[in-house]
Amino acid sequence: MTDWKYCPQCRKPLEPKQGQTGETFPTCPEGHFTFYDSPDPSACAVVEQDGKYLVLRRNIEPNKGKWEIPGGFIDSGEGAEEALLREAREETGLEVKIVRYIGSFPCAYGDTDLMTVSVAYHAAVTGGTFKLSREAKESRWVDLNEFPEMAFASDQRIVDAFVRSRKKPSTSNGPAILCR
Repeated sequence: MTDWKYCPQCRKPLEPKQGQTGETFPTCPEGHFTFYDSPDPSACAVVEQDGKYLVLRRNIEPNKGKWEIPGGFIDSGEGAEEALLREAREETGLEVKIVRYIGSFPCAYGDTDLMTVSVAYHAAVTGGTFKLSREAKESRWVDLNEFPEMAFASDQRIVDAFVRSRKKPSTSNGPAILCR
């Protein structure tokens, strides 16, 4: 959803222009500007320490009082990996290292019109002193099968994907060989 009605350069009313996938974009008739309703990127992680996983109870809206995994929005000029390390430190005081990439997950941010895409990782605690930021009012370390319902659909999909990947038995007897 957009509030853009006029070109920011020439002030002409924007007109709908159809994209390759059939979606329409508000576009300047002179070609100066097109509004693309792109999602805001965030980075988050399933943080592990001693075989337990960290969940935080939100102390802010949206979804205040519900559980989430550590993470937050990626700042301008920042990569997803650096954002995750920063967010983990800001929200928990913990230093973490990325173990592996889990995936990227689109979602609506609570009941707002803001669309996000969460870049998700599995991370392990490497140091720091645990201290919650004002964004969380409670924390828990849970077993793999004890994750509570998550505040955001993307966090729930991340946790579900992570749990599935950890429970999947290894069937490999060595490296895969691909042939054409």
